[in-house]
Amino acid sequence: MTYTQEVFDEILTKCVTFSDTIYEGQYCPDKNCTKHVEEKDNPAYATAVSNRETAWSAYEDWSDIAYRIYDGQNWNDEIGWRIDNWKSVYESFSGTPYYSDNGYDFLNDLYKKFQEYEKTENKTPATVEEVTYICEHNHDLHSVGLAFFTKEEIMNALKFTENEKQWEELTEQGFEMNPDITT
Repeated sequence: MTYTQEVFDEILTKCVTFSDTIYEGQYCPDKNCTKHVEEKDNPAYATAVSNRETAWSAYEDWSDIAYRIYDGQNWNDEIGWRIDNWKSVYESFSGTPYYSDNGYDFLNDLYKKFQEYEKTENKTPATVEEVTYICEHNHDLHSVGLAFFTKEEIMNALKFTENEKQWEELTEQGFEMNPDITT
């Protein structure tokens, strides 16, 4: 019997069966291989803008009241109702007004509050990034099969005769009994 590359290739194809089935569009193991970044409006920024705007409105409205107090306008006709209105709109936001220096001391405090809210707004980003990780099913799953055949199945596939099968058996026994061959 002569062993050529073709014979070895034929033996290999008859000894081992290999299969690779590919299933496309699969999840990766952790289902998080793709990073998605979404820019969203920052709720803290909306709050900062609202606070700054409210502080400025409270300041402007109290400025009008302080001017009327300073100008000596009639408390009952021009000032009292304006203060009551200001309190109903801004008191929970800006605190209880006081009237020292014709209301200008309170006006200065309102301006300081406005500046604090303005600083907060300037430090707060208008948007935030929302990062999520997902899998977009861009993976292939390989189902690999590998099967080995018995010596008898291989000899039958190679169409050994009964004599060749006996010769193989005797050769194998000879190798096993030979003390000069080690495994």
